[in-house]
Amino acid sequence: MSEEFKILLKQKFEKYFKEEAKPEFIEACALHYALLTEYNEKFNLTRIIDVESSVLLHYIDSVFVAGSCSQRILKDGVNICDVGTGGGFPAFPLFFYMIYQAGVKNAKMTLIESSNKKAGFLDTVITAAGLSKSMRTVALRIEEAGADRKYRERFDVVTARALAALPTLLEYVSPLVRVGGACLLMKGEDVEAEKNSSQRALVELNMKLTGDFVYEIETMQYKRRVLIAEKKNVLAKKYPRNPGMAKKTPIS
Repeated sequence: MSEEFKILLKQKFEKYFKEEAKPEFIEACALHYALLTEYNEKFNLTRIIDVESSVLLHYIDSVFVAGSCSQRILKDGVNICDVGTGGGFPAFPLFFYMIYQAGVKNAKMTLIESSNKKAGFLDTVITAAGLSKSMRTVALRIEEAGADRKYRERFDVVTARALAALPTLLEYVSPLVRVGGACLLMKGEDVEAEKNSSQRALVELNMKLTGDFVYEIETMQYKRRVLIAEKKNVLAKKYPRNPGMAKKTPIS
């Protein structure tokens, strides 16, 4: 399965991104995939586990985040936070692409995952990949991390994939990104209703939608997109609200 994964990932990467895949990038992704399949039954990390679907819908999909805002992502010394990381997407493929494929130096990434079991899995991957000096896991609710001085408004870029509706998601990510930084929010094709319902949240949280990166992946029936939301000013201390409030009563 490992060789099948490596061959297919190399083929699909070169098809979508028009550059030769470096061996270090392929090997790192294969290591993560092997651990994902090993731990999945125990920790319920993902419903998608077969080789072809994993390559396309997990790894290729995650790397597209870099293209959505390359001037921010592919920058030496960038400090990134991925929220609700789960099985490691987009975090691991994105970070592997940055450091092995694009040659970004001194990048840091923090993974916020509320499940202790899943956070333990993420730590296992980080250790196995030899990236303990540049990646770390924080086992907290997103709202708790956003209220903690160690993480509040500390990150250049915050990423999230399929985590929540946009008004809720903005309250999750806005406390973590620094003023002048950006949140890269992975979404499906139909986000217009979410955008419309997020107007008050954007104002209240000092965020502004500045980009909408659209792309397509074979086998998917709909287009994918990354919404780019920039932080314009310091966030009021009342945000984030207590855990669960952003989902229960979104700003609207």
